[in-house]
Order: sequence, then structure tokens, then C-alpha cells
Amino acid sequence: MLEIVADRMEKAVKDFYNVAKLKVSFYDKERNMVYSYSEVNKKFCAVVGNCKELEKECRFCDNKAMDICQKTGKPYIYSCHMNLLEGVNPIMISGEVAGFVILGQKIEKGHEDEIKRRIFEVSKMYEIDGSLLLSGMD
Repeated sequence: MLEIVADRMEKAVKDFYNVAKLKVSFYDKERNMVYSYSEVNKKFCAVVGNCKELEKECRFCDNKAMDICQKTGKPYIYSCHMNLLEGVNPIMISGEVAGFVILGQKIEKGHEDEIKRRIFEVSKMYEIDGSLLLSGMD
């Protein structure tokens, strides 16, 4: 039975992705990622993930947003440390937060130059290839 639900969930997430073109990640209430799907920004996230300090900043932003959702029980949209738009939505069961869905990352229209500047700023700070980061943005 659980396998059938998981298959349906995976199909629903992929369908959502095909419409919205946003990465979808599910976290349990302890904030462990339990499922993630994306066809965009894979190279970008791989480069970020290979830099411990940068990965730590990503987790900090995600956790801060989940803290807000935990307190309010409402969705929260924010700009992460790379100035990319992300959104967190609490998964509520019987009035309690049972987990989270994070959607992102999206470049806000009209902010492309700002994002490029931030990427090169960060790449210098952490001594990583800014053009590699930039090329990873789909």
C-alpha cells in the first residue's frame, strides 16, 4: 500500500515540477530531507554542496525559514543567501507541523544582474569558480 502512495506522490511531484519548474523537497519534522526532485539547478546545487561553508549557509536559510513556518503554521517565502527565491510550506496534520515542503530556487524577474553579482561575490569569498556556479543556473 505504501509503495502505491509513494508512486502516486512521485508522479504528483514530477507533474508539479513540469508545470512550475521548481525544485520540490520534502522534510520530516526533524528536518531531515526525505524526498527531493528537480531537473533545474543541479550543477549549481552540486557546486554549492561541495563547499562546506556554502552548504552550511543553505541549511541555515532553510532552517530559519522552517523555524518561521513552525511558529506560524503558515507558508513563508524568502530570498536565500544567494538572493534566490524559495518558499517553505508546513505540512500540517491535526493542527501540528509534521514536516515541510521547500520549493525553489527561482531567480526573481528583474533581479538577474543582482544574482550574478551575488554569485561572483560568494565565489570569491569561498574561492570557488563563479562562472561554474553561474553556468549551473538553469
